[in-house]
Amino acid sequence: MTLYDEIFYRFKKHSRFLMLIVLLPVLTAIILSLVLPKEYLSSSSILPVNSRLSDKARFSSDEIAELYSAFGSGDDLDRLYATARSGSVIMKMVDSFNLTGYYRLQHKKSLAREAAAKELISSIDIRKTEYGELQIRVWDKEPQMASYICNAIVDRIDKIHKELYQDFYAGSVQKMEQIYSQKLSSARAADPGLEKNDSSLFLTGELAAYRKSITDFRMAMLNPPPTLMVLEKAFPSVKPDKPKLLLNVVLTFLVSLFTGIAAVLLFTSDKSRES
Repeated sequence: MTLYDEIFYRFKKHSRFLMLIVLLPVLTAIILSLVLPKEYLSSSSILPVNSRLSDKARFSSDEIAELYSAFGSGDDLDRLYATARSGSVIMKMVDSFNLTGYYRLQHKKSLAREAAAKELISSIDIRKTEYGELQIRVWDKEPQMASYICNAIVDRIDKIHKELYQDFYAGSVQKMEQIYSQKLSSARAADPGLEKNDSSLFLTGELAAYRKSITDFRMAMLNPPPTLMVLEKAFPSVKPDKPKLLLNVVLTFLVSLFTGIAAVLLFTSDKSRES
């Protein structure tokens, strides 16, 4: 008997076993795919803005706007990625959408907020693509809620970066105003004849430089640059994304078929040798 005849003989002899080991997992996959709750996907894509656009000199120099590209680098993308995955963004979503109640986790009491955060983290996917964009995907049983959370994450990322930017310049303005006041007081003490008004600001080059820097920092603080550009906004999905019925059935069929073939060829061969 040739090898092909032996293989054909084993398949024919154990055909019922092979059908059983394939059909049972496939039927299970179909039932589970139909019974499991459907989840809808909403996604948004954002591009980083060049962080050098935060240069305060852009308000006093006509050429500075042409110096920098509007699109950010990989470092700017990394900052957006880190912010999107931060606890500040996650917990803000939990509180804003009352996810402890939405996920029905009130029974966990003091741990309900952390449990809702874990549930949210398991339903979102944040990744950097090879095209230099940040993609945010959110799954939820309600398509509208998925799109709301996805867009809220983008808004929160933008707000955090603007707040960090404004806090930095506000602190810088405060320190420079203190130094400016000290130097101005010292100048008046050295020359009591100075007028106590704004006309004294031009008396020394150092005071004038401080005054100009304070003005630039105030302008920068009041006009924060954009931190990101929304390439694709999230919208409610019409069709559920999970569970994937066809994919689950095909994968289960292939795995079951491979397992059945291996069992027929290997295990029956061992039994025949023992006999």
